[in-house]
Amino acid sequence: MAGMIEIRDNTEGGHVAVDFAQILPVLEPEGRGLAWALQAFEVNPLKGFVPDPARPTFADIEERVEQSRCGAILDWQAVCQLAQSNCQTIWATLVGCCEVALIPDRGTTDLCSACEVVVEAIDGECWEVYAKDDEILARFKAAFPNAREVPERA
Repeated sequence: MAGMIEIRDNTEGGHVAVDFAQILPVLEPEGRGLAWALQAFEVNPLKGFVPDPARPTFADIEERVEQSRCGAILDWQAVCQLAQSNCQTIWATLVGCCEVALIPDRGTTDLCSACEVVVEAIDGECWEVYAKDDEILARFKAAFPNAREVPERA
């Protein structure tokens, strides 16, 4: 059985207190075995952010996302590295599928039926996580007690 949860643990300023780096460990170990694509990406660097010249800039990543039919294809290690960036995620759509060939085009309206996992940051206010695997959803509910189940979007 599949489902979707919303994580809306906000700071006093209204921004989501949960960051990308806290979301990914909950996807272990299944995350390592999926093909990932970043289909939307907008972040704000946080105070003290120092770019790493060995890594792509946020603008480079945004450009890769926009230029590809299905977004920026990433392996699990690259997804985890991106999540460790010192930034606030405003908008993001990260999809995980059993294989690269199954990753849907950007703009596909029904990501949930096409993907094993969909992680979305929505306007810096909340995260929505869809998973086909009930064990993943149970781990998210345990990790984020304020998470609530929400209806899947069609």
